Amino acid sequence: MFWGIDATRDGWVAVDLNSSSEPSIELLSSEHDLLDVVNQSELALCDIPMGLPDGEDIITRECDRLARRILKYRSCTVFGVPIRAAVYQDSWKHANEVQKRKTGKGISRQAWAIVPRMIEVDRLLREEPEIQKVFRESHPELCFARLNDDEPMRWSKHKYLGVRERLQIAAEYIPEAEKILARSLHRFNQVTADDMLDAFILAIHARSASKGEAVFLPKNPQFDALGLRMQMVAGSNC
Repeated sequence: MFWGIDATRDGWVAVDLNSSSEPSIELLSSEHDLLDVVNQSELALCDIPMGLPDGEDIITRECDRLARRILKYRSCTVFGVPIRAAVYQDSWKHANEVQKRKTGKGISRQAWAIVPRMIEVDRLLREEPEIQKVFRESHPELCFARLNDDEPMRWSKHKYLGVRERLQIAAEYIPEAEKILARSLHRFNQVTADDMLDAFILAIHARSASKGEAVFLPKNPQFDALGLRMQMVAGSNC
């Protein structure tokens, strides 16, 4: 089973590309649900930071720097990952103060919005470190670019034209992707089109990367202070 997992406001949307002609789609609401999916996986790619900077030895993750360079005019989609001490603060205000004191830079509101999902993944990896073998970090915009002759998407994923160009790429690998997307959005009304398309592309790359057709950013991974890997994975030939 090859899962693509994308964070949503209230949890996770997970897409599995198995041997059937149509993907399996699930909405996950807890760390327990997430672990169940990971334990079923040959490979699960997730759009959430794994491994956190400490603000001392590591301030900026190398995988983020490399992804921004590849994504060029879409580099803004790779958020700066807060340091661990900031992630576990109880408010954006307190987290921002800690981040600025340690690194000289604050935390964007966009990055803070995904902190609850970051905490869930961080806790899961710390409690179940063996799942790092199959539960890996990726980035949807990097994955879309890989299947677009290494050219980033032209439009924002939040715009109609951005949804269309991403859907066109996903449809090359998922039969009837447009109909599946429409049904899924009706079924899961709290999930947006861009969430679903991100999960689609991550699942496509999980299937490819599981066969050994993978690229890694960076090639030799960094590790955070707790020994968690900081490295993005994408398929090299989907």
